[in-house]
Amino acid sequence: MVPWLADALVAWRTRAPSSPFDLVWPRDDGAPRSVEFDRAQWYEIVDRAGVTVTLPDGTARRPLLYEARHTAATLLLANGIDETTIKAVLGHSSVLSTQSYLHTDRTRTRAALAASARLLGLG
Repeated sequence: MVPWLADALVAWRTRAPSSPFDLVWPRDDGAPRSVEFDRAQWYEIVDRAGVTVTLPDGTARRPLLYEARHTAATLLLANGIDETTIKAVLGHSSVLSTQSYLHTDRTRTRAALAASARLLGLG
């Protein structure tokens, strides 16, 4: 965890509602928040930030929460982070779950093919 985030979480802990489950962001009564609440907060954040996804037909929509997880996993992978570490960041219990979040890009695919060609003496 980056130091500034750790500091912010320590500061939040002194102000956060008490939770018998030791949750970081509990409801006011200490219980877990609902999926609907998380989704509503996500949409509020992307609306405030003006973030949209442009579709092939040119229309735009708000990004879905799960797309942020896929993007985070893919960016970590593109930066050379191993799957076990990505699994820990995403909070998965199995690398198999994490693998469905990992997507390659053309740059990495081309680099892999070029490396294979060099290995075979073709490039």
